[in-house]
Amino acid sequence: MGGAAVAVYASLARWSTPTASVAEERAVVPAAYGPGIYAGRLARTELGEASGMVASLRRGDVLWAANDGGNPATLYAVGLGGEDLAAFPILGVPEDDANFEDLASLRHAGHAFLVVADVGDNVGARDAVALWGFQEPILADAGTTLRPSWHITLRYEDGPRDCEAVAVDPDREVVMLISKRERPPALYEAPIGALVDAGGGEVVARRVGELSGLPLPSAQDAACTWVPAALHMPTALDLAPEGHSAVVLSYAAAWEFPRHPGESWATAFARAPQRIEIPPLPQAEALAFVGTSLYVSGERAKLALFRWPAALIRLDPINPTLPLKSSLRGASPGS
Repeated sequence: MGGAAVAVYASLARWSTPTASVAEERAVVPAAYGPGIYAGRLARTELGEASGMVASLRRGDVLWAANDGGNPATLYAVGLGGEDLAAFPILGVPEDDANFEDLASLRHAGHAFLVVADVGDNVGARDAVALWGFQEPILADAGTTLRPSWHITLRYEDGPRDCEAVAVDPDREVVMLISKRERPPALYEAPIGALVDAGGGEVVARRVGELSGLPLPSAQDAACTWVPAALHMPTALDLAPEGHSAVVLSYAAAWEFPRHPGESWATAFARAPQRIEIPPLPQAEALAFVGTSLYVSGERAKLALFRWPAALIRLDPINPTLPLKSSLRGASPGS
């Protein structure tokens, strides 16, 4: 077994001990979402390992997606049915050691930014990770090469962490990161607004809380995999457009953390979440709010020479309390 494999297995051990890898049977409150609706398949052939997804700040009918590390650095515009709308190659990002794991967005000083979170660290060996900000392109400019508007080097105050779940709190201009390979997962925050103004810089992410209420996999979930401890590891994060909740994706389900008015995210994440059932997906690692609905996707299933495009699943709230248009923070119907 190679050193990388040893480190990954060690991280699983940190998540759960042999005596506590499966949760005791207990009631889990379901979130107020209906069953997943098949929205389509990611049509773009090159978008084979979708590890990050975020709604456009320019248009209400567009998602942005990016592949995991080891693929050409590209941002893909995707329709709400998985349609291939545009692709924009990226320059200025070192591809050799980049590990894109999530996408976020930020509206700052009148500009709509896509935030590429180069934060993957399976073996906990990266002294620093990176956030890259790109002005959201217009679809009519498809194929144009994008260069980052800013680059932020981020370090965790307590050492390297693997992370796949990233979002930006738009009201505070703070990046939120949830660690993957520890139990319970930890919530980190770092302010980035001033660094965006400066074109980048360095920041330390402070540990502000834990997802202590996130349950271990149930016996039913654990029976479906040979690594039950990995089932509830956070793989994506997004915030509801009005800030009333956050949703964390895992391989087995999604988890909604409601937030009360005036409450910190650390307080909200400390409570037991509500479970959102998702259809089986190969490595569910991409999640985005579009209005009041959630979109979920993941990596393609691979078997011998056969490849299936990843499904795009939509989950709609039951009796939504927010009108769809209220989620588009200043968005206009332009292209």
